[in-house]
Amino acid sequence: MKINKAPLIFKMARFPAIMTIISFILFIAIYLFVTMTAIEPYYFMGLVFAIPFVSFGIITFFSVTGRLKIITSSLITSILIFVLGFAMLFVFLFITFDAATTTTTDISKYERVLKLTGYPNNLLTEYFPNKIPDNAKDIIFSYNPAFLQGGEMFGLKFKIDINFINSYINELSQKAKWIGKSSENQALSS
Repeated sequence: MKINKAPLIFKMARFPAIMTIISFILFIAIYLFVTMTAIEPYYFMGLVFAIPFVSFGIITFFSVTGRLKIITSSLITSILIFVLGFAMLFVFLFITFDAATTTTTDISKYERVLKLTGYPNNLLTEYFPNKIPDNAKDIIFSYNPAFLQGGEMFGLKFKIDINFINSYINELSQKAKWIGKSSENQALSS
């Protein structure tokens, strides 16, 4: 005969069990955020956000097994909500500021930067190639996200054969538009 332990858990440790569930959901959401929206994903550092889930899970376990009384487990859970809440907020702000102020120069991150910045709908990157050509040499890549009053900077430089350059010039010449006055256009062409 199997005994359903879920009602027992909620009877013996209702508050820690609820906080375990809530902190698990928050862990999943925050972990996905710091790994999917950052140029350099924070896979390892993002695991810090599992600490509340694990802590509340341990308290729930000790409460159900009788090692902690209901009042004691509720008190410890309440204290940990504030302590771990502030600690997780600090870690989240640290990760956010680090991601916003770090310049990326890793060439392998080029396509990820394009994807995360909204390529090709981003005015800053709409005329950049969607990937670095295979035969490119001496590649220099740099991306710095916009932060506070600092502007976003995106740069790509590489050497390649003349045929690719000519095809790129032809493609961009067809997309180019003159925005100035017609007299300025004539002055520039002469």
